[in-house]
Amino acid sequence: MNTPIKAVLLSQDEKNYSIVKNLFTTIDNNRFELEWIVLEQTQIRQVISQNYQVYLIDAHLWINPSQEQAQNLATLQKYLSPLINQISPTPIILLTDNSFLGKATLELGIEDYWDKNELTPSIIERSLRLTLKNTQQNGHQERVLEENKLKQKIRQLEEYKNKYEAGIEAREEIFYEWNSQTNQIFWRGNLEENLGYCAKEIINHLDWWNDLIHPEDQLKFAVAIEQMSETREPIKRNYRIRRKDGKYILLEDLGKFFRDSQGKWVRMAGFIKDITESNQVKERLKKQEQSFKNLGENIPDAVIRLDQNNRYLYVNSTVEKITRLPSEKILGKTFKEIGLPDSVVNLWTQTHQEVFESGEKRIIEYEYPSVEGKTYWQNQIVPEFNQKGKIESLLIIGRNLTEGKQIEEALRTNEEQLRLLMDSLPVCIAYTDAEQRYQFINKNYERWFGHKKEEIFGKTLQEVLGQQAYQVVRDNVERALRGELVTYETTVPYQDGGSRHVLGNLIPDLGENSQIKGYYALITDISERKRIEEKLRYRLLLETAITLVSKELATYEQVDFKRILQILGVAVKANRVYLLRFYKNGTQASMIHEWCAHHIHPKLKQFQQINVSKSSWWLTQLQHQKKVFYTNIDDLLAETEESLTSKGVNSGVGIPIYHKFGKLWGQIGFDSIGQTLKISPEEDSQLLQVVGDLIYRYYERIMAQEKLQASESLYSSIFNHSADAIFLVKVLPEGEFIYETVNPAYEQATGFFLEQIIKKKPRDIFPLSIATQTEQWYRTCVKLKETLFYEETLELPVGTRIWRTHLVPIANSQGEIVTIQGSSRDITEVRQAIDEQIRSAKFQHLLASLTIKIRQLFQIEEILETAVKEIQTTLSADRVLFLKLNSQGSGKVVYESVVDGFPSLLNRVYEDDCFVHYYQTQYDFGEIKVCSNINEENFQDCYRELLQQAQIQSYLNFPIMIYQDSQDSKSEILWGILSVQQCRNYRQWTTDEIDILKQITTQLSIALKQAQLRKQEMEQRQELARSNQDLEQFAYIVSHDLQEPLGIISSYGQLLHRHCQKQLDPKAETYIDRMLNSVKRMRQQIEDLLQYSRIGTRKQTLQLIDSHSVLRQAIANLEIPIKKHNAQIEINSSLPNLRVDPSQLRQLWQNLISNAIKYHQNIPPVIKINCQRQKDEWLFSIQDNGIGINPRYYERIFQVFQRLHTQEDYPGTGIGLAICQRIVHRHGGRIWVESELGQGSTFYFTIADNKD
Repeated sequence: MNTPIKAVLLSQDEKNYSIVKNLFTTIDNNRFELEWIVLEQTQIRQVISQNYQVYLIDAHLWINPSQEQAQNLATLQKYLSPLINQISPTPIILLTDNSFLGKATLELGIEDYWDKNELTPSIIERSLRLTLKNTQQNGHQERVLEENKLKQKIRQLEEYKNKYEAGIEAREEIFYEWNSQTNQIFWRGNLEENLGYCAKEIINHLDWWNDLIHPEDQLKFAVAIEQMSETREPIKRNYRIRRKDGKYILLEDLGKFFRDSQGKWVRMAGFIKDITESNQVKERLKKQEQSFKNLGENIPDAVIRLDQNNRYLYVNSTVEKITRLPSEKILGKTFKEIGLPDSVVNLWTQTHQEVFESGEKRIIEYEYPSVEGKTYWQNQIVPEFNQKGKIESLLIIGRNLTEGKQIEEALRTNEEQLRLLMDSLPVCIAYTDAEQRYQFINKNYERWFGHKKEEIFGKTLQEVLGQQAYQVVRDNVERALRGELVTYETTVPYQDGGSRHVLGNLIPDLGENSQIKGYYALITDISERKRIEEKLRYRLLLETAITLVSKELATYEQVDFKRILQILGVAVKANRVYLLRFYKNGTQASMIHEWCAHHIHPKLKQFQQINVSKSSWWLTQLQHQKKVFYTNIDDLLAETEESLTSKGVNSGVGIPIYHKFGKLWGQIGFDSIGQTLKISPEEDSQLLQVVGDLIYRYYERIMAQEKLQASESLYSSIFNHSADAIFLVKVLPEGEFIYETVNPAYEQATGFFLEQIIKKKPRDIFPLSIATQTEQWYRTCVKLKETLFYEETLELPVGTRIWRTHLVPIANSQGEIVTIQGSSRDITEVRQAIDEQIRSAKFQHLLASLTIKIRQLFQIEEILETAVKEIQTTLSADRVLFLKLNSQGSGKVVYESVVDGFPSLLNRVYEDDCFVHYYQTQYDFGEIKVCSNINEENFQDCYRELLQQAQIQSYLNFPIMIYQDSQDSKSEILWGILSVQQCRNYRQWTTDEIDILKQITTQLSIALKQAQLRKQEMEQRQELARSNQDLEQFAYIVSHDLQEPLGIISSYGQLLHRHCQKQLDPKAETYIDRMLNSVKRMRQQIEDLLQYSRIGTRKQTLQLIDSHSVLRQAIANLEIPIKKHNAQIEINSSLPNLRVDPSQLRQLWQNLISNAIKYHQNIPPVIKINCQRQKDEWLFSIQDNGIGINPRYYERIFQVFQRLHTQEDYPGTGIGLAICQRIVHRHGGRIWVESELGQGSTFYFTIADNKD
């Protein structure tokens, strides 16, 4: 017995179920079984998942009969389409009372629809049988498709298997598969290469593999397999395996158990690979890391390693001592978490982020507060990269710089003290330039000569010393200016009659390229010393040489090196003693001092800037702190030491001198030409080493003294002659400030006298508000201990001024700020000029911007809207608007830009007579209105009330005039008013603002006039186009309507000629012939007129064609007249491809060639066709040898029906050239003619080269 087909009806209407159920009972009940389910829309997806073979769905589940059919169809499509896709191929039948919806839903994929109004048992049975038949056929097709898909999947799996096995062969890893039941192992991969066994030696069994495992690892291997068999989890294990050559390698084995078809764990698969080399690398890295750790623990520096989140990965013992925390409480934490100061945390975080971003090493110095006090540190931050080149950590090495900083502070204090001592030295110190004019003197110099330094600066040596004293020192001065180091003693007479015996030391000041810039003079009054020397000469001769030399070099006075060298020479019985100085990294040397006996030739001038780079043996000896022995001083320049030993006994010795950093500074040497040294060379070297060190220290002191003198001189000059206002402020212990001194520029800039400022506080001088702000700046400078820059506005006796002030804190040796040095510059005029430039630039930018936008924007609405916004922003006005006026005098605000807080006047209409009666007249004549304060203007009450309602305090009103053309003249009319308003306060309008707004209104007037012209032009174009269209339509209609009467005339004329020919006399036949010819000409004219009209009305169809082919078609159409007149046509150039209308181009060629044939002389016509490229177009020409054209008819021949000859001479309609002109114009070209009577004609036309 067949199982009935189950059908389900999804409906909420019991009546529908009753209808269908009754019809089902009349058909084969054993064949079909119907079930009814009442449900909502949302429950349909739950029902369709059950096992039904036919679904009957009531359309009223979704649609509303009162809605339109299109809307109901869209609703059905929305809900049915996903259901059809979900239950396919199970059929769906739609139950509806609208056949239109039923037919439309068939396209969605349902099997059938039942119209409830026409439903019968036969319809139901036939529909169900057809539906089930289609379903069975679809099911068979789907099974075939499923089988094909399965076969395709099997092929894909085979391909995947082949690729997988090929991939295993290509990998360095070895794949294995072990059967735990049989202990069989199957291998894939380069097992032979890894273990050295050939394929025949490999046994596919677990016992063979166990024999190869290292004895110590066999138990571990067995335990791992047992563990895996119990847990069934993947496991990775490392063990050693023996190669064929007996060596063991370390393998990594990653395996996993798999079930068989009955679910038993019988198979394990995995990969093994050789990790011997990688394991060795890990061991080396581990040892290196341990070495790094040992190094970090044994150096005094702090060593830290941080990750990318600034968390500690490693710290050495130094870090533990600094932080007083064990490493366990540091590692894994951030700076903040271990309690570092915020200043250090912020600096480190920012610097480390920069290193992570740049990948470059950084060095920073910072202050670190600790329990022992303030310390200074230097951190070297080095990025550490991983194998992929990315930064994964930072290595920081910190070094304590506290001791070095303290030394620097001490040196700075000493330098300040040295500057203070300069003026207390018992030495006259001066600097004179190359023109012998004073540039610097110390206090002692002022006391000697009784003049202030201001009185001496800039004067010559002769003007200050007097003629007599100048002649005494003149030679020495000129020697110094020649570059000599001059030391002299002399008696100098003074202009007041007295004299002094002085010791002078003149030191040349060498600039770049060894040019003499001037000289330093150190003058010591030795009058008293001379007197004592005479008494103690005998005692001084007894002093040891070393005592004399030490005394000379230890003093701050200028040293007579020649005398020192002489003392040394006598002491060691040498006849030459010299001092060499090295420059340029030891490659150049100069003899700076020399003493020699009277019979010895000096070498001082010879040994200047000598190249010693070739004497490498000499420099090597000195750099290794060794003595140099030689026979003669000239031998020092020998290239090898061996060349000296051949000359005999050494008579000279040189000892190196080093500076404080250990580099070679110079050499001091002895020559004993012709005699023997007094003591041994070893004792000479010890003496010279002591003297050399004293000489270097002396030079170091002199250089420091010169720098101090220059610094003091510079500071004094700057303080007294600077254009900036300079002042010194003393910091009192209680946080108060008083002025210690000010320079003359400060007095002039403030209008206060020095007595009004010294020892006064800021609040004693300035108004309280300014003094409070000034003291706040001073406190900030003291607190930060940093230089401050700021601008301030001061109310001074000279007026309100703007200063740019610079404060520099000055600390004592304990680091406390005791003085503030300030300098100020008056920038009032500069700031005013800048503000004026900015304001002018803004105005010019506004004008340029609006001018450009006026030219770019064709819509006047956009122009005006842009203008109010730009003007309001640039002028910082509260409101800008355009008031549009009409002829009746009323106005409307059409555009506006207003700041928040003030009422908007946009679209406000003003219709009262107040504005028109009292004020519009002046605007009609183009006058502007400037109002800075409405309360000061004599306004009518009504107008004042209007301004107050809009909250207007000040305004600028500019009339916008445009020219109005009339038949007789031009005149200006008032279009509207541009109003710029200030609402929050009164405003004094500047001349620049008024001028720029005048220019803007001029531009806006031009824009308004242009808009009117564009509108008129657009209207005229539209009217012309409409007129042309009507004219073309009229020509077509007229030409077409004339065809019918002409046809009747022609027909009756031909009938008369054919049937009445014998009855008519010759004269009547002539009349009939003339009538028929006229009709023929009239018909041709109508045809040409129709063709002319179509060219203008037919839509152009442009194609890319070969113009040469089109020309050939035109020539073929003219085959009969060409043969009749024996015409010759020459094409003298290749023709291009063009995008044109091919039929019109063919008509163009045909008309021009036809005319050239028609208007020929008594000789056969010769027609030459040429073409050439001109920029972006093609120029064509057709030249003939015909009758030619009078130049005065060049324009006339292109007009419709214009002929130059009679029909008897040359037949035609006179419209051919007009058609040619229209075709060329339609293609964007030009056409013209060049000709003379009897000389032929050449017609030219152009077509654009537009292939796209």
